[in-house]
Amino acid sequence: MDNIQQSEGGAHNASSSNTGHRHPQTLPVPRIWGARQVAARLNRSVEWFYSHLPRLKQLGFPSKDNILGGYDSIAVDAWMDRRAGLKNVSNIEDQMLEAIRGNC
Repeated sequence: MDNIQQSEGGAHNASSSNTGHRHPQTLPVPRIWGARQVAARLNRSVEWFYSHLPRLKQLGFPSKDNILGGYDSIAVDAWMDRRAGLKNVSNIEDQMLEAIRGNC
């Protein structure tokens, strides 16, 4: 059975190659978050998140994906970006470069 190792950068799966050597295999960062992860991202408690969820939804907060059983982390971050007044969230890196160059 494969050994799962946790590190600062995420979980790693130590698997055997054809040569019998063990090589860490990086697992992807989960895109779907549970309520605990969403609450942590919002810097709030899970209780706060659930009690404020109706109001958050009124403000455009993303809905839970019932098939995948959680919230899309990219959608949560995009919602936060919009609330912070960031424009064209998909082009945020270009905006940052323009700001550095003084083209805003």
